[in-house]
Amino acid sequence: MKPSAAFSLCVLLPLAACEEKRASAPVATTTASVVSAPAARNTSPLLGAAKPSSLFPAPGKPPPATARWDGVTTTLHHDAESKLSFAIPAAGYRLATEHFDASLPVHVTKAIFTLFGAGGPAVTIDVWDVPAGTSLLSFFEQHLAFMIVSTTKVVSKTEAYVQLDEPRSPQSYARRAVVFPAPGRIVRVTCHDTTEHGAVSAFEQVMKTLPKGAAP
Repeated sequence: MKPSAAFSLCVLLPLAACEEKRASAPVATTTASVVSAPAARNTSPLLGAAKPSSLFPAPGKPPPATARWDGVTTTLHHDAESKLSFAIPAAGYRLATEHFDASLPVHVTKAIFTLFGAGGPAVTIDVWDVPAGTSLLSFFEQHLAFMIVSTTKVVSKTEAYVQLDEPRSPQSYARRAVVFPAPGRIVRVTCHDTTEHGAVSAFEQVMKTLPKGAAP
């Protein structure tokens, strides 16, 4: 199933934001490049215990030299365990990866990818493995309805995608989250600060390159 035209354009609309509450679980990180940032800590009923993951670059190898991202040039990252591929900034960011036991219940996140910029988390990708034919809206109502709070702007809530924007508040940056089906999966992509150009550009690159649409 191809995403609708509206879905294809959603990342180009003016961003408002989406906020969610995450909490701590043990993390196994995969470092892709290049800027020091605080480690992500996540806790949620949707998380299991993270299992060890290989490092990218390999252990003992120094990361690439720190450079400022031009906002355009990307590298295609392929995650062998989840078999997902998506574009990440070619410089100025590092990618942390967490994988979780595939035998855990369907509502438990099976993989989390977080892009860190100089200011902290910029983009997060959460992945759930689901049976073929799983309804996005049914999954959302059962397991992700907590994302909608009194301040949330529901931009879209269809079987093609759910888009939630949250305005800036004294406690958090403005955020946007888009939840959509991919073959055998439900995926959520969050931009952690929709007022920061680099985070928005990285979010758009990820959204353009992740697979979308349920398996036939």
